[in-house]
Amino acid sequence: MKYVKTLPLLIVAILLLSHCKNDILDVKEYDGMWIPQLSAQRGDHSVSLKWYEPQFYLANIIPPNFADPDFTDIYSSQLINSGFEKLMTVKGDITTVRIDELKNGVPIYFYVVLRKRGLDTLISKKIMVIPSEMERTIQFTDGKSHSLGLGSVNNDFSEFAYTNWNFKWNGGSNCCIAAAVLIYSNSLKEITVIDTFSYSPDWHSDDNRLVYITDKNEVAIEGHRPSHLVIYNQNDKNYQHFLDGKNEIRYPVWKNNLESIIYVKNPPNSEFEIWEIDIESDIKTKLVSNNPFADNTLLNPDKPDISSDNKYLFFEAARNTNHGAPLAIWKYTFKNNLLQIAFISNWNDSNPAVSPNGEMLAFISNRSGKENIWIYHFKNRYYKQITGSKQFYTRKGLGKIRWADNENVVFCGQIDNQEGVISVSVN
Repeated sequence: MKYVKTLPLLIVAILLLSHCKNDILDVKEYDGMWIPQLSAQRGDHSVSLKWYEPQFYLANIIPPNFADPDFTDIYSSQLINSGFEKLMTVKGDITTVRIDELKNGVPIYFYVVLRKRGLDTLISKKIMVIPSEMERTIQFTDGKSHSLGLGSVNNDFSEFAYTNWNFKWNGGSNCCIAAAVLIYSNSLKEITVIDTFSYSPDWHSDDNRLVYITDKNEVAIEGHRPSHLVIYNQNDKNYQHFLDGKNEIRYPVWKNNLESIIYVKNPPNSEFEIWEIDIESDIKTKLVSNNPFADNTLLNPDKPDISSDNKYLFFEAARNTNHGAPLAIWKYTFKNNLLQIAFISNWNDSNPAVSPNGEMLAFISNRSGKENIWIYHFKNRYYKQITGSKQFYTRKGLGKIRWADNENVVFCGQIDNQEGVISVSVN
């Protein structure tokens, strides 16, 4: 009778354990959603780390137990793939720490591990940060407009061509439905509107001509809106239009001192390609195809930039077809049509811009957990982080990076919530 009386309790216990086991299995199904998102803000001989609390998910999804970890372990190393040691352990309700007494100019790598009793640990992705003194910056434009995208800077650094993605006109009665190409005069502190429904301007290196893209008044064909290349001559205010069939095109850049333009083309029912057009003969040449190696290592080439000697073309491209696949920066050699990756990376690297002397490449990367601007030195193969210690806001979708000279990089973004064109020293 004793065993008979305890049998129902045993069955209930088994059912409860089974239910708990299923809960744990359900939790594991959401592992990818709950991996801590680690980011770093650099400082002078210091780094501030932050990993996000999943409050957004807690408000929308039944929270698994490890949304509130018991402890977080912080690991660091000066090598990307080895030498990681536990630096410290903090309680689960702590999500930010500052680490001091670091060496400026030396890369350091971090990851964090969330631990909760009875559940699998969750490990963040590795991040890279380089401690340094505060950036030396200059901010242009009045900070009243938002979502700006840099096109380029003219030769004497007197004017910037850029896109306002939320352009207002008619005294503000028309708002936020069109992009516009604008020129900002650094000397006069004035803005000139060049065209509406237009974007991605680029200065010719030898005169006052600007190339950009417009899709004004065009009807979508096969899911695409045909785009025009437009060449605007600032001297005589003349506009020349070039249409590449039914194709959507973007990010035009002049070949230096030549009558040739490199641009990205997105044909209907196809993927991105990089083409060149000789504007005198109208001859068009394909330079880079989508997936030229047929092994998913180079997909959708985008955002081209050309070295000052016209020998090399740099661009970004996805590395495979997986969702969230990292972007890589590639190098195309005009002489022999050679395609090669510019440098190996574990992160998203995009928006390449080669320095005037050809020795450095500026790019946007999320290697610190946030999108910041980095420099790669070709000869010595080392990196330098040039933003990340202030409240910078930049991202790969805001437009190109450009060099004012070999010592200063120009881009669009925000400092302390003030939008504008920003110049940052690389030294």
